[in-house]
Amino acid sequence: MPYRHFRSTVAADILRRYLKFKGLKIKTRDEHHGRRGLLLRSHRQAGLSIDDYTAKIHQALWEDFDALGCERPEIVLAHAAHSRNGLGS
Repeated sequence: MPYRHFRSTVAADILRRYLKFKGLKIKTRDEHHGRRGLLLRSHRQAGLSIDDYTAKIHQALWEDFDALGCERPEIVLAHAAHSRNGLGS
């Protein structure tokens, strides 16, 4: 996980835990998407469909979340699942 993502992930986790501690019922959402050109180039180089490639990226992300002890968001929007717009497999 790049350092800039690490900082925002940990900050969001701290805020989420604080709000829950204060008794608020919250539902967090996370959108996982990358730069379109990089995604297109990378999945082709790996010889995988976009769905398989993004699944691999998300698995690594969840491993990072678990290693940091962060809570996972309740709703996760994956790039390939909601934004096809010309991105063929």
